[in-house]
Amino acid sequence: MKFDKESSSIIKLNHAGGSEDKIVLYLREVDRCLALVCLVNEREFHKQHLINYNIDKFKEGLRRILEATKAAYKKQ
Repeated sequence: MKFDKESSSIIKLNHAGGSEDKIVLYLREVDRCLALVCLVNEREFHKQHLINYNIDKFKEGLRRILEATKAAYKKQ
């Protein structure tokens, strides 16, 4: 199985307490060594595009931090 930067997984979970609400476990790759796991109420999961947008912004910020750190180490 091959994964890429758009790989994700969605799993629906039931509450153990018998509640009718379901929780969605949403797994999304950040890079080949890191993934984000989100727990979202199923009723709100129709906003998945907002979750993806925020994850993409997180990935961009993380990439910039790592590049700045790498550049700082090269200067030493």
